[in-house]
Formats: sequence, structure tokens, C-alpha cells
Amino acid sequence: MAKPLIVHACRVLATLGALAPLASLAHAQRRAPLLGVVRDAAGAAVAGAAVTVIEDDPDLAGVDAIDALEATTDARGRFKVDALCGVRYCAVAVGPEANGSAFVARPVYGLACGRAAELTLTIAGRTRDVAMPGLAAWGPRDGLRARFAVPDGSGHFVPLQLRDGPAIAVTALAAIGNPQLCDRDGAFLAPMFVPLAVGQTATVSPPNTIDVVVVDAEGKPVAGACVRAQREHTVEAGAWVPVRHVARDGPAITTGANGRAAVPRAGWRSPGEGGQTSLTVIATGADGRHGTSGWTCEEAFADGRVLEEHPDGVVRVTLANAVARKAAGAGVVGRTMRAFVTGLARQQREGAVASYWVRRVHDAAIGADGTFALPVVPEQTGTTTVVTPPIGGRRVLWLPGRNGALPELDLATCEPLSLRIVDGSGGPAIGANVLFVPADCDAIDLEHAPSLVPDPAGRVDVLLQRGRWTLLAADATHWGSLDLTEGANAPATLVLEPKPSARVRVVDAAGKPVAGARFEPEEFGTRHRPQPGLDAALVALGWNMFAIQVRGVTTDANGDATLLWLPCPGAQPKVSAFVDDYRRRSDAAPITAGGELVVLKLQR
Repeated sequence: MAKPLIVHACRVLATLGALAPLASLAHAQRRAPLLGVVRDAAGAAVAGAAVTVIEDDPDLAGVDAIDALEATTDARGRFKVDALCGVRYCAVAVGPEANGSAFVARPVYGLACGRAAELTLTIAGRTRDVAMPGLAAWGPRDGLRARFAVPDGSGHFVPLQLRDGPAIAVTALAAIGNPQLCDRDGAFLAPMFVPLAVGQTATVSPPNTIDVVVVDAEGKPVAGACVRAQREHTVEAGAWVPVRHVARDGPAITTGANGRAAVPRAGWRSPGEGGQTSLTVIATGADGRHGTSGWTCEEAFADGRVLEEHPDGVVRVTLANAVARKAAGAGVVGRTMRAFVTGLARQQREGAVASYWVRRVHDAAIGADGTFALPVVPEQTGTTTVVTPPIGGRRVLWLPGRNGALPELDLATCEPLSLRIVDGSGGPAIGANVLFVPADCDAIDLEHAPSLVPDPAGRVDVLLQRGRWTLLAADATHWGSLDLTEGANAPATLVLEPKPSARVRVVDAAGKPVAGARFEPEEFGTRHRPQPGLDAALVALGWNMFAIQVRGVTTDANGDATLLWLPCPGAQPKVSAFVDDYRRRSDAAPITAGGELVVLKLQR
């Protein structure tokens, strides 16, 4: 039987003054300069380039206002914006326009106050009107909007104009991404593909209708339910976790008296054609009941990997019988909270049962009385992670819920943590990324574990829910950790130490050094049952961090390189070397931290 997800709103406005440990939260979030330079492909400084610096936190996009800053480079190609301290940003740049053309820089990620930003204008773009006849299939132009989404820019959009013809007015930014079509309320409808060549016609994915019927637990049609077609895409995250899963919703359609709705989505074939990959239909009743369906299954966590047809070509969604309850108390009035729910989907096919994790994202508006409600969470839920907007300039970090439960979201259960992170020389570790994970973490928890950056003084300030946490901090070459236990005061300073490293040399078949060789992780190996705390965090992170760092290294003119990774219990790493897109590569060889030089010989 499904369990209702009970949420207690954060007691912020009415009780903040009464909470002595939280009295310091009244300060506004500080800003500091974020500096950078824009160059052309030859390395020369570019004056007059337009730079956009965008807050880059996929989990908060749409929950909290995105900080987007604009600047223009000076005669030496330099720019400065006053960015929020301790916040991660990405940046894009467009050079001065000449005859409708301008060079564009690819987005640069991982920026923060104290970290220098360098953008290079290497991609040719054009500002022009492009014919897009496919727009007519989406209906009257006054109900449509166009926008450019900065790649992985956490929901920051640049509005674009739709022209008669029909056509779209694109900017030089289209050279690094494609515009999107949305409705007047901003709901994503379809991707728009703009050719780089002049004179070619742009295209937009055609609309398709998904026929949906929403019923209750007894199979009776439900009128007035809100229905959306949701698909998932992945975006690059920071150095800790390679990808994150973010949901993207289409427009909301209300079911009629017969419980039916025709939901528009771009590019999706009808259920009878199969071949869907990540489409899910989500319905919410007026009373808070909730249902989710893949193309063919009524289980709560089924997704589009199940490809059989619905019997009648209609996606059927059943609302759960239980009703999500609202919590009383003061809260973050007028804001939005987000829950990332991970559940186990099971499908029986050809006599075998397949199971896999599926992620769903639910946003809940916090009402004027400080209350909010989330949909019912099924029993097979693995983890529920909650994200709320920052309070007083600090991120609030909540412990994840297990098995359908959710921790009480109450600031009385939180304490402020202010920690300074320094490098081996005692200076601020401004290049570090800081990760907070629960002591009993697993790989699923890491999908949305808060990854923060220090301010220019190397300090991280958060509100941490009391419990046992593990904090890890790392930059390219150093790392450190803390065990944060309820009731214990964390040290004021965390000093990073060198990561484990191994020296390697790549040579060709004749034994001569090979410059520019790259590496591929082959094995890592960790023990299967780590202890809670740092042990569990390092095991969960181990392979990903090892792979990310190893793949980013190339050999120098002498064929030498140093490979680094996070220490991991029981790890026995092996790597191979290659050049020319794997046409020449070495055998896999073990590497040992601090061991002798490892020589990797290319086979041909």
C-alpha cells in the first residue's frame, strides 16, 4: 500500500528570531568580484565582448531565482561581475558583431569568486532571421514563445523573436546550441534546429498528441486532473558526479469529464509505434492524488524503457488512493521546494523480472500559510532528497529520506556550519569542490548531494540538518574530509592533503616516449561492504572520480604523466594508454600510489 509523504514546512519567518543557534542567518548573501578575460583563437584579448555569467546549480533551477550577470570586456579583454560568494557559475561570451557575424565562446563551467575565468572565441555565429515553416503546425504564433537555453546553464534562457513567414530571429549564440519552442507560460514544447549555413531552412520537431486517460483506484475516470508528459535529460555536473538527471515538463493539460486529455509533445511517436526511451506521463488530481505511468505500465516508477504497446493506444494513469497531507507551520512563503524521488521499477518480461532505478522530480509551491504538499510516494521508493531555496544566503542541507519517508523539514533541526578550507600552504582552497553526503550514502544519494564551492576566503557556510554527515573537499591535486556528527562541533579549518598519485610513462613499440598519449581506466576494484561514513562516501565516489581524472591527463614531451585519484578502500586501479582514437593502445597495467614508475608500451 502506498504511503503518504508527510512534509513539515520550514519554520522560518515566524520562528527565526526565537532560534538562538540560527540568529546569525539574518545577513544577506555576500558578493565578491568574479574576474575573467576573453580572447580570440590566436590568444589576443578581445575588447567589447558581451559576457553572461550564470548561476550553475541544476538542482535549484526553477526553485530559486537564477543569478545571471552581464558584463562587457574592456580594452584588455577583461571583465568583472559581482557574484554571490560560494556559488558556482558558468559563463558564455559573444564577440563584437561585424556584418551580422560574431565569434562565440563555448560555455566555461566551475567558475566562482576567486577563480579566474578564461573564455576563447572560436566558433563563428550569425545574427539573422531563419525560415522555420514547421512552426505553423504548432498553432497560432501568439500562443508560442522562442528562447535560447544556455547549454547546461541551469535554466537560464535568452528570449528570441518569432517572425512572420514563419521564421525565427536567432543570434550568434545559436552556434553553441539550439533554440527551444515553448508555450506562453514557458513550458517546453520542442527543440528547434537552426543550421549554421546561410539560406538553409530551420526545423522544429513536429507536434504529436498523447492520448491519456486518468482513473482512480477503482478504475473510474477522474475529471480535472492535471496531466503532463515528462521526459528526462542529463546535464553535466561538477567534478564529483559525472551526470545529473533533471526532469523537463511539457504544458499541463486538464482532463475532461471522461478523464481523458490529449497532451501535446514534440517528436514522440504514438504508443503503438513503440521506440520511446524516456517518456513518462504524470497526473495529479485536484485533491493531491498522484499517478505516474510509462508507455505501457501502471507501476509508479515505470519509464519509457518498457516498449510494449498499450492495448488501445491510450496511456492509462491510475491515481493513488491515499492523499498527500499538508503540513501546518510557518515556512518560506511564496517559494518552491523540490523533491528528487528515486524508486525501483520492476517489469516481468518473457518469464524474467527486470528491475532498475527510475528518478522523478516533484516541485511543490509553498503557500501563504507556509504549507505545501507533495504527491504520495510509493512503498518501493529508495531515496527522497529535498532541495529548498537558500535562507539568509546559506544553502540548507537536508538528510535524504529512505523507503518513502522524508525527514522533518524544520529549521529547528538545523545548525549553521562555517568551515574554512585551506591548501597545504595554508592559503584558501578556492579551487576546491565541497560535497556533503549522509554517512550511510550510496551511489543514488550522490545524484543530488550538494556540491558547493568556497568563497574567496576558502569558507563554506551552510545550514546543516543535525545527523551524521561526511564532508569531502577536493581540487585537482588535493583532498580532505570531515565526519560531522550530531552534537559535535566541527573544526574551524580543514587542511587538504595530496591525493594518491602514480607516475607513468608511455612509450611506443620501439621504446621511444610518446607525447600527447591519453589514458583509459580499466579496473578500480573496491570492497563490497564499506563502513558508514567516509568509507562509504569514498567507495561510492571512487570509480567515477578515478575515471574523470585519468581521462583528463595527457603525457608531456617526455611521455610522462602523473595520475591522481581519491583514496578508496580496497582499490586496485589499472589503466591503459592510447593514441589516435584507440588505434594504438597498451595493455592494462596496475598503478600504485607512490610506487615505482609504470611504463605503458603501445602495441603498434
